[in-house]
Amino acid sequence: MRPYPESREIKELVDSERWEEAKARLELLASKQNDSAMLNDLALIYARLGERKKAVEVIEQAKALDDDVRIWINHYFLTELSKWGCERGENALKRIKELKVGDPNLKPKLSIIMRTYNRGQLIEKSIRSVLNQKFQDWELVIANDGGSRDVEKTLEKLWDKRMVYAYAEHSGPAGVFNVGLRLARGKYIGFLDDDDIIYPEHWERMVNYLDRYPEVKVLYSDLNLRWLRRNGKLKNKAHLAKEYRAQKLKTEFYIMQLMAIVFRKEGLEKAIGFLEDLRSSVDWEFVIRLSEGFEFEYLPGFAGEWYGREGSEQVGKRPAVDRLLQNNLILYYYGASPFFSWGIRNHLPSEKFLRVLKEFCNRFPEMVPGLSLRSIHHRREFHLFYQLAKELEKGNQLPKAMTAYRFALSLSAFMPKIWHKIIRVWIKFRKN
Repeated sequence: MRPYPESREIKELVDSERWEEAKARLELLASKQNDSAMLNDLALIYARLGERKKAVEVIEQAKALDDDVRIWINHYFLTELSKWGCERGENALKRIKELKVGDPNLKPKLSIIMRTYNRGQLIEKSIRSVLNQKFQDWELVIANDGGSRDVEKTLEKLWDKRMVYAYAEHSGPAGVFNVGLRLARGKYIGFLDDDDIIYPEHWERMVNYLDRYPEVKVLYSDLNLRWLRRNGKLKNKAHLAKEYRAQKLKTEFYIMQLMAIVFRKEGLEKAIGFLEDLRSSVDWEFVIRLSEGFEFEYLPGFAGEWYGREGSEQVGKRPAVDRLLQNNLILYYYGASPFFSWGIRNHLPSEKFLRVLKEFCNRFPEMVPGLSLRSIHHRREFHLFYQLAKELEKGNQLPKAMTAYRFALSLSAFMPKIWHKIIRVWIKFRKN
């Protein structure tokens, strides 16, 4: 698959997100010439515009003309994407089985959405961190995603008239967020998961800033990350979100977690809700969706503590390889596939990379969903396999991890960190 003469023009339209113009131009070109690269790019544009069935039809035409591995990968993810219904909580309220409202007449300034699922033993500290806020004009909307009722014992002990509790049918991490959003009555919206802690000054700072600057629609801050390993050790890291850069939101590690964000409720007119087809990364997708209608502003300071726990049942914190699949589908949903015909960052992929990638796809098609396509937008080509290998190693899938590390090594034979990982996996494998 080689770029066609007009590909630079199409790339400029895509880069400036003039998708309809790009579609019209490519449809005209493709009607005159049966070219695999044109069809490949047109399929990706159709997907971005929500024409997912047409995207699959066109990428299949491209695949019939050319066995290029990039077309093969695009075909795989566009086919998966075509299965989505793309609902954003339009029917969320119908999923509620039981609803308890502390004060039906409450008109809070801030609605805090807390999703929960089988976390009765942890939710108390999260609720207490809300009760301890210096800012008190809030409501806490707790949406139970069809999980254990243990949380209700904690609620009985801590119940406040500013609380709303909904027990809903299980619908996953995006669906339960949408239940909470549909119940929210506040001018501003914030989030807190059932195992995280918000600092006492956070929402006071955020609300005061939004009150002072009405032109600011979305405000975000920093976080302290806490990762509890199976061996009981706690890994701490300060996550400084830094200044907002919209162009990197889709292709690099996203700069903010939901608990660090507060936005004006009018943002839902554009974002509508969380994409319910996703099994993970729902926060990243929602932030991208929100960014399409509003500019974000950064307010330095730590919001609270985000907790990750190895092997736990956290809503939205799924196995790593499945999370990478969800990330890849988000890229295709927003037209950010790295495999347009013109390449990445104005560079075509190397012939060696395409050769290695094709071999990998032919030999290990079951691992293709976990390739970290986002990584090659801003890193060297070997990272496509290296990132997958790291995630497989974390999941103790050592033979597959070794395979992925070896493919990374074939693209960067003298990279010390790859050799280090290979030796470590080999030692782990021998011990097992």
